[in-house]
Amino acid sequence: MMRSTQAVGWLLAGLLILSSALLAADKHKLEEPVDDSRVFGVGTRVDVNGKTQPSPKVEPLKLSASAALSYRERRLLGPGSEAESFRSVRDYETTQTDIDVSGQKSTAKLGDHLKLIVAQGRIDGVELYSLGGSLTSNELDLIRSPADSLALIALLPTKEVEVGDKWTASGWAFQMLTALDAIAKGELSCSLASVEKQIARVTIEGKLEGSALSALSEVTVSGFYEYDLKDRCITQCDFTQFEKRGFGPVSPAFEFTARVRLLRKPAQLPGRLADQK
Repeated sequence: MMRSTQAVGWLLAGLLILSSALLAADKHKLEEPVDDSRVFGVGTRVDVNGKTQPSPKVEPLKLSASAALSYRERRLLGPGSEAESFRSVRDYETTQTDIDVSGQKSTAKLGDHLKLIVAQGRIDGVELYSLGGSLTSNELDLIRSPADSLALIALLPTKEVEVGDKWTASGWAFQMLTALDAIAKGELSCSLASVEKQIARVTIEGKLEGSALSALSEVTVSGFYEYDLKDRCITQCDFTQFEKRGFGPVSPAFEFTARVRLLRKPAQLPGRLADQK
């Protein structure tokens, strides 16, 4: 009888240990350390459709634009905390934007001498500056994008999560993602929707009210990003941002929907971003 009782006890203890291990295995750590020195290849496609109104007395103009961006990116240590802890250096390869405003079409690209770029996280967006010279506002518009690859990292959870878990991104992370100057109210909700074949999919959804260029703005975002548990990095994102912005002192009103599709993976060839020997 004593041996039987001991056997049952050992069996229960074993089951408890096994169940604890299984529960622990269901939790996942989604992170990209700030000291990750890998070089990533990033490809982004941005499609914008909407309308813009230069002044209250002018009829709205139909607006559409498509941008193709590709670059290598390497994380750097940031000079501060929160948004300012996010910094990287980028070597752009493709920077083409095609714009159509009521039938008036144009195409623009960034000059080769300006393609080595430092990206610095700020609470009002990702600041970009070239190591090859000053960038004009039009040149900056060529390489700016909602759901910037650096800003996406700030949406990762700060603790281990399992499928079904939800978390709210920091206010500064949401603001940096959407590049608004200020936020009056709103929040961005993230949820671990699934984990299949070592790929974790996180859905994102949020609304906010704020301002940009001293104009009132309403923003709604939705989409997802995927994180590779083996390579420990965000590998893709499909993100939609709808924004309605009023007139500013020197800026037009507009209403648009932007869809961003981003692919990202460790680069086989680091190019100019390799360690200097």
